[in-house]
Amino acid sequence: EKPEAMWDVVREMQASGCRPNHVTCSIVLKSVSKASRANEVEKALAVVDAMHDPIDEVLLSSMCEACIRSGRTDLLRVQLERQKVVTIKGAQTFGSVIRAYGSLNDVDKVWDTWREMRKRGIVPTSVTMGCTVEALAANGHVDAAYELIREQMEDPQVRPMVNAVIYCSVLKGFSHRKRFDRVWAVYEEMKAEKLECSIVTFNTLVDACARSGEMSRIPMMLEDMAAQRIEPNVITFSAIIKGYCQDNRLDRAFELLEDMKKNRNLKPDEVTYNTLIDGCARYGLYDRGVGVLREMEEMGVPPSNFTLSVLVKLANRGKHPDKAFELCDTICGKYRLRLCVHVYNNLIFTCTSHQRYQKAFDVFAEMLRERVRP
Repeated sequence: EKPEAMWDVVREMQASGCRPNHVTCSIVLKSVSKASRANEVEKALAVVDAMHDPIDEVLLSSMCEACIRSGRTDLLRVQLERQKVVTIKGAQTFGSVIRAYGSLNDVDKVWDTWREMRKRGIVPTSVTMGCTVEALAANGHVDAAYELIREQMEDPQVRPMVNAVIYCSVLKGFSHRKRFDRVWAVYEEMKAEKLECSIVTFNTLVDACARSGEMSRIPMMLEDMAAQRIEPNVITFSAIIKGYCQDNRLDRAFELLEDMKKNRNLKPDEVTYNTLIDGCARYGLYDRGVGVLREMEEMGVPPSNFTLSVLVKLANRGKHPDKAFELCDTICGKYRLRLCVHVYNNLIFTCTSHQRYQKAFDVFAEMLRERVRP
């Protein structure tokens, strides 16, 4: 919880010649997060290297998870090399190693690790199976992920471990690849198996409705949620709003926003407002989109670079190219934002769309001066 204080203690240990042990290393690795700087991750791994005792499988798992959490996949392969000198006996460690190979897009190694675990007679936990299905689905092997689930359902020893969270990776995989017939078929299978779904499951299904344009399925989804006593959350409503915007039902999307504001437990967030601004941009409704921005600010939701990217798109499609630059200047000054590559790309596209080619080159030059990589 207090990384600086922790590092003070580590430095004191090092100064006194006290070597770290497994407990020390585990605590240090737990401090690594998505927000950790690159050198902090390397420092944490260096503490492990300074340990006198050999690394065990629990520590190997912690090292892999720390690299994944921090997005340092460049360090993952080095940690996985340690697997050769560590005897893995637990399903949890196998899960971490599988997750690591999935992060590295190494599907062959995912399969090798899974088969090695099963060959040794180690029964996978729900987490291990979830890591494997997710690694396969996230790397485009959705059918293989689904077949793995079905194989495990045929095994009486493993069947109780299969849950809706594991199936959700397959639902998401099919949805992102626009194979919506498979999404609905898998969901029907889940209902037949009487699996207890979570809000994450239903949000994935609602998102699939939006992506597929099958908004007529939404009432059924909400009924199924109510039957399992699951309340829709902000993510659910934002996904439905996205679907209505894509389905040319902008008024219905705004009605849903009003419904959210009436519910104390459903405060619209940045995603909700960005979705509505993007919906206005689709139809060139500049004034209405700017109105959403104003409400967003009044509700205490700060705009982000993503907001700026859709606002530029709004100004372009609403035939107000100069407003794109005004909005960027105003919001960057007010919220201390630095334009990202996506906003610059949209600004350049706005200029070329309105035959302002010199302005487009000026934007590109500014982008390079600000050291934003194209």
